[in-house]
Amino acid sequence: MGKRKRLLILFLTAAALLLSACARRPAEQSSQSEFNVFLNQIFTNESSKDALSLHYLVAEPEKYGIAHAETGFGEFGAEAQQRTGAEAENYLAGLAAFSYKDLTDEQRLIYDILERALKASLAMSEYPLYEEVLGPTTGIQAQLPVLLAEYSLSDREDIEAYLTLLDDFDDYFMKIAEYEKEKSAAGLFMTDDTADSIIAQCRAFIADPENNYLIGCFDDRLEEITQLSEEERERYREQNRELVQNNVIGAYEHLASVLSDLKGTGTEGAGLCRLERGTEYYELLVQTRTGSDRTIDEIREMLTDALKDCLITLSGIVSRVPDIYTQYEAMEFPETDPSRSLDYLKEAVLADFPPVSGDVSCDVRYIHESLQDYLSPAMYLIPPLDDYRNNCIYLNASPAYDLTTLFPTLAHEGYPGHLYQNVYFYSRDPEPIRSLLDIAGYSEGWATYAELYSYELTGISSELAAFLQANILAAHCLYSLTDIGIHAEGWNTADTASFLGAYGFSADTAGNIHQVMAAEPGMYLPYSVGCLEILALRDQAEEELGDSFRLLDFHTFLLNCGPAPFDLIEERMEQWLSEF
Repeated sequence: MGKRKRLLILFLTAAALLLSACARRPAEQSSQSEFNVFLNQIFTNESSKDALSLHYLVAEPEKYGIAHAETGFGEFGAEAQQRTGAEAENYLAGLAAFSYKDLTDEQRLIYDILERALKASLAMSEYPLYEEVLGPTTGIQAQLPVLLAEYSLSDREDIEAYLTLLDDFDDYFMKIAEYEKEKSAAGLFMTDDTADSIIAQCRAFIADPENNYLIGCFDDRLEEITQLSEEERERYREQNRELVQNNVIGAYEHLASVLSDLKGTGTEGAGLCRLERGTEYYELLVQTRTGSDRTIDEIREMLTDALKDCLITLSGIVSRVPDIYTQYEAMEFPETDPSRSLDYLKEAVLADFPPVSGDVSCDVRYIHESLQDYLSPAMYLIPPLDDYRNNCIYLNASPAYDLTTLFPTLAHEGYPGHLYQNVYFYSRDPEPIRSLLDIAGYSEGWATYAELYSYELTGISSELAAFLQANILAAHCLYSLTDIGIHAEGWNTADTASFLGAYGFSADTAGNIHQVMAAEPGMYLPYSVGCLEILALRDQAEEELGDSFRLLDFHTFLLNCGPAPFDLIEERMEQWLSEF
């Protein structure tokens, strides 16, 4: 049950923006030009607030008019979140000053996505202590080591910027620790099980200070910078070692200590609905993460219907093909080596997906053993806007995962999943702000859809492919229904065990799933809901087009839209269908 999570997710924060030029009603062409200026101002303001995010967002900031940026990890805490809400109102006011009808079709789509994101940011600001940045799988304490290890170093300026980040590390973690104390005082702290998991993760990462992950990988990257003298390399090595051993390791030690002290101050039992205003927060969280405008009840119904359909499919195949389990046990993927699997998929998807021009590379790398027990089997690292052809996928070589069976996972992370979707979209030269307006339901839904599709490229029988697709989608639905049960209905471990037990899960397995879902609300919903929304759009297109329907056309339409809420995509699909 490995969760595959794109590492870099930029949430739209805000800064005040003066828009006196936008207060008048401009002519159509002028309005379009000024709208682009407005978008670029937001992009410049937001991307320059966090040095680490900026580094991963663009390779050359000056190309985007970013002359100055923060050197640390940026602001964090309840007050910063409240400021975000107040500032989002300024952006909304600026947005409202434009005449919607004078904009181009693409600008209208950006307008709609941006308006939705800003309203969500404003609504979220009313729950300043409900956000949780720590989590066993997606928490900042789990992701930061990989992000820092992959921080590209090409010259002295990069090295100095990286070391400045490490210098800010302990201050950033201090802010996180203080935030957790505020959550505790407000009765909003995590459960003891979740705290124990994060504490263990922190201590595992710093267990060997002399050989910490961030020391060796920095030394290796220095060797690739040819213009450095050996004296400079040694000086940088020593600076990095000192910062890692003092700031980074000290920060993890402090965070683990604070979490230990705060244990027992959370609510009894898991579930956001147990918190005051927790139900309303969960509804907002789900809508924001999934990109779906459905209510919790409607999502539950959609998941339940999909689960029933999957079970009917599985039952029918077992009835028609009695040896289906034998076929499954004997099946082999076209490739078992990760790099060769990506090469195979890159070619195999061309029949049903539009090509991407030019060379695209992907390095396959492996998670450090100090992180293996806590991270998912694979992760795709989003490339910078202006260097999108160079990509990286991390694999977890833990004994818990069999890397020879990762073919569908590599489809999820690579082709036609995350890597392909990002490269295709960036190759269309979208407005930079769209890189900030990521919709997890679209991106993770697409990657899950790609994973299901990959079984059709394996050479196995159509019955076995359909069997595996239904099995995976059913599992996603079960996990998501469990998430809703815990956070919208207050399920305890026994409730989860009862629900999952009806589908063959042992009590121990159900307990583990309960703990995962309780720790990170809404984690699986973008995968399941996003995929189901895409399948619903495909069904609609196929029904309306009949014999004229082609997967290639549908995929091209969806990819051209890019990340967006699904109701906005559906509106545009109706126009697309009318043009056939």
